[in-house]
Amino acid sequence: MESPKFEKATTGEKIATFLEKWRIVIIIICACAILAIIGIGVFSSVKKSQNKSGLNELDKIAYELSKDSEKLTSDELEARRENALNELKPFINKGSIVGVTANRLQGEILFSQKKYKEAADSYLASVKKANNSYLSPLGYFNAAACYENLSDYENAAKYYEKSASFKENVQAPRAYFSLGRVKETSGDKNGAIKAYSELVDKYASGEWTNLA
Repeated sequence: MESPKFEKATTGEKIATFLEKWRIVIIIICACAILAIIGIGVFSSVKKSQNKSGLNELDKIAYELSKDSEKLTSDELEARRENALNELKPFINKGSIVGVTANRLQGEILFSQKKYKEAADSYLASVKKANNSYLSPLGYFNAAACYENLSDYENAAKYYEKSASFKENVQAPRAYFSLGRVKETSGDKNGAIKAYSELVDKYASGEWTNLA
């Protein structure tokens, strides 16, 4: 007597059986994926709105700081600076462009008060939040200027060099020249020659190249 023969299930039948068996799990996974996509969209929209709102507030602070400032006495101007610093506090620890802008503005105010170390810290905080964006070389350059005012030529050179290293930095020639200048001021003539030479090699013409 021959054994009964069973036909093998087709691929389509196997898929149908699998879907039937795991349909609840699949539905849950799909639902979670859809909710995640919606959540990401909502988060992105909210974040964008928050950034816009934050930048608007920072614009107001900057405007109030500079408005008719030439008519103010030194005491009035200093009071306005202190007020601006207080208004900036809620934005200093924020991320993205809002945090970058807030720290940069704080640095500018502190620099104008000749609080160069605090200003340098603010500029470097803006760099950290900028995540190597086009704003990073500006932060490094400003921090270097702060250290130069403190006669800390080692850190000044360090951050001028960092600023110059960004290819997208339109102020790179100036950063290279400043690097050479502080090297020269500190007595490192070989370091100065190297910085000036790199400037000339990388930028064939321009004001800073001619000076180098």
